[in-house]
Amino acid sequence: MSSNEFIKDWTQDGDKLFYFENSYVESLSESTKLFLKTVGLPDRAAPYLSFSSKTFLPVDQVWKHKNMGLENYLLLGSDGAGSPICLDKNENVVLLDHETDFEVVFMNSSVKELAYSLLRYKQFINDILQRLGPDALLDGKYTLQEINNLQQDLLVIDKTALGEKSFWAIELQTLKANIGIGG
Repeated sequence: MSSNEFIKDWTQDGDKLFYFENSYVESLSESTKLFLKTVGLPDRAAPYLSFSSKTFLPVDQVWKHKNMGLENYLLLGSDGAGSPICLDKNENVVLLDHETDFEVVFMNSSVKELAYSLLRYKQFINDILQRLGPDALLDGKYTLQEINNLQQDLLVIDKTALGEKSFWAIELQTLKANIGIGG
């Protein structure tokens, strides 16, 4: 998928993308810098994520916790519980779970792979809602095969996204639990 295809697919329903522009962007690799400046990230995305270029700063400048190593992460956004979503020094996207002393939860290998994973998840949700109605996701009316298809697509996007205790592995476990599989 090209960047232009991603932009078209993400914005076709009126959803917005925004771009990152500040001095911290300039310190990133060319590919990450280019993606953040020209493609961007959605302002909000399932599952309960939000992103903001206004706070694209080292996490320790936003969260005033001393000696926790938070200066090593650039804040991209947060999850629904308020845990920061960040770029680490290797430009992996991680979630720092503030409920477990900022434990690092791997999300994706790059912002591009995060964006493409979010788009695939959005397509998964939209398909279920269009076919099965507005409560279908919450009521667990989707199938294990649909979850497995999502899982395979996420692995094609980012082969490391489904490691043990990763963000996407946990999300898939939640989807399965909602239809009575596993836990």
